Amino acid sequence: MAEPKDGEVLDFVLHRLLPGLDNRKASVEVQEAVPTKVNPKRLARQVAKELRTKGPSTYAQEAIKLEWETRKAEKKVAGRKQKLERLEQKWQRKVQKAKEKHRGK
Repeated sequence: MAEPKDGEVLDFVLHRLLPGLDNRKASVEVQEAVPTKVNPKRLARQVAKELRTKGPSTYAQEAIKLEWETRKAEKKVAGRKQKLERLEQKWQRKVQKAKEKHRGK
C-alpha cells in the first residue's frame, strides 16, 4: 500500500478531521493532581539526585564535553609514555654508571 500524498493528507485534515473534532460531544475532564506534602528530607534527596544527574543542556555543551574527555585521555596516554621513557633513561644512566665503576678492575 502506498503512502498518501501531501495533498491527500491536507484534504483529510481540513475536511474530515477538524470538523469531526469540532463536533465531538463527549469530553474527558482532566483532574489536576493535588500536591501532597513531601517529607523535607526526601525532597532534599530528590533535588540533590537531580542536580547530580543533570546532563549538558545543549548539544554544543555535550560536544565540548566529549572533546574535553578525548583530549584528557590522549594527554593521560602521552603522560604515561613520557614517564616510562624517563624511567628507562634513568635506568640506562644507572646501568652505564655501574659499568664505568667496574671498568678499571
